[in-house]
Amino acid sequence: MSEAQERDKVHPIARRLRFIEASSFPRRLTIALGVVAVALALVDVFHHRHALFTWEGWIGFHGVYGFAAFCVVVLTGWPLRRLLSRPENYYGEGDEDA
Repeated sequence: MSEAQERDKVHPIARRLRFIEASSFPRRLTIALGVVAVALALVDVFHHRHALFTWEGWIGFHGVYGFAAFCVVVLTGWPLRRLLSRPENYYGEGDEDA
């Protein structure tokens, strides 16, 4: 199959997202996110906040707090799944319609 025929099978909007399939994309994305993280950390050093509590004024506090909250949400998901999940045959056996 020629490249032109294969290109015709792809939706026009999806053609614009073909760069995601490149083998270098994950590496470039990681580097870009790292640059953004470093830039935000530098901004945090020079930006003055009017903090209500002392620890809110610490450098990097909001990033660490956000990451900790993310970890709590993910780690509490596992026990919640065990508590709320039902067995596979909860609604009975068989594939027949009601």
